[in-house]
Amino acid sequence: MTEVALAEPAKGVVEIGRPNEVPMSDPVERFLKMTTDTCMATADPQARYLGTELAERSLVPGKGACLSKIRFLDWFSRAPLLRR
Repeated sequence: MTEVALAEPAKGVVEIGRPNEVPMSDPVERFLKMTTDTCMATADPQARYLGTELAERSLVPGKGACLSKIRFLDWFSRAPLLRR
């Protein structure tokens, strides 16, 4: 996001995504475990996003998206304030 924010204006939409495709519940579950949070995350295929039912690939970035260079676990390991 920093690269996109500091770049010249795109004069359009810039799609940003993570470098690997995983279900949204995966990083949430990892975050909870890594912070020793006792809450549990449960994936719900019928859950709605802003009132809309999503398909499995609805929130996956399209071709030409700017993909992050850092994965969740790498980012988390560098964020000491988030770890308990």
